[in-house]
Amino acid sequence: MRHFTKTTAVASVFALMAGGALAQTELSLWYHGAGNEVESAIINQIIDDFNASQDEWTVSLESFPQES
Repeated sequence: MRHFTKTTAVASVFALMAGGALAQTELSLWYHGAGNEVESAIINQIIDDFNASQDEWTVSLESFPQES
């Protein structure tokens, strides 16, 4: 019985680790640049660089219209 408990515990840990490795957290970044194309290009490049640098998080930009 003790061997079964230890095996079950080890299997549970590996299952949790595998599930965490597959999960990717999505983040929304709200942005209102008032139509500034240079600023928009910079923020988009920062997001692209961040997303390419790792695989645990994904940032997507949600822009507000200039009239907001």
